[in-house]
Amino acid sequence: MPVCPSCNYTTSPGTTLCRSCGASIPDSTTTAELEREVRSLLDKGKKIEAVKVYKDHFGCGLKDAKDAVESLQRGASLPSPSQPDADLDSQLLRLLGRGEKIKAVKLYRDQTGATLYDSKQAVEALAERHGIAVQGGGCSGVVMISFVVLIAIVVVAALVILQK
Repeated sequence: MPVCPSCNYTTSPGTTLCRSCGASIPDSTTTAELEREVRSLLDKGKKIEAVKVYKDHFGCGLKDAKDAVESLQRGASLPSPSQPDADLDSQLLRLLGRGEKIKAVKLYRDQTGATLYDSKQAVEALAERHGIAVQGGGCSGVVMISFVVLIAIVVVAALVILQK
């Protein structure tokens, strides 16, 4: 099982972001193997595939992956992506404190390039670590409201029919 390099939380295989702290989880491929693979793709003129391999390996954003691959093209070593900074955490915590979970997830996604699912997981993990209760952003509330409205319509229709 992979372990988060930031907080030592044990994660599931294939996870790209730690559910505990939101840090990127590299897969078991070593950096040297990754660098060889990316260089091989670049040598074949497959820059887009090289960027995708880097992005998938680190779970970082497209811009960070492109910058890293271009750095490798210029002769530097393959850099690791930077982790979200403390300023991002404080912005996310402010949004969560105001009950703006969706905005927090969007901000995290925009800043890190993570998937929507991983962004949601990271924001929820941050909220949990700081004792902030976040309400679900799912559709269950909409379904419940729709059900109540439907019952109200049926009751009103029944009353109208009974009065005739």
